[in-house]
Amino acid sequence: MKTILEHLETLPEPYRSQAIENCLQTLSNHSNNSADNLASAIVLAFEWVETPQGYWYWQRLWYSYTL
Repeated sequence: MKTILEHLETLPEPYRSQAIENCLQTLSNHSNNSADNLASAIVLAFEWVETPQGYWYWQRLWYSYTL
């Protein structure tokens, strides 16, 4: 099983750098926790609403990986 950060590293740009930055900046850094898949990693990495990109940005990305 991969860590959240390992999953986020597979995202295309600009999502990759934004997600990794948000994950590493969160107060409760979850980057070393494991996730079953990329969609789970996106959900667990950080609070979407607290990012510069906003909730709907990450929700659309997450949804694209649940199809």
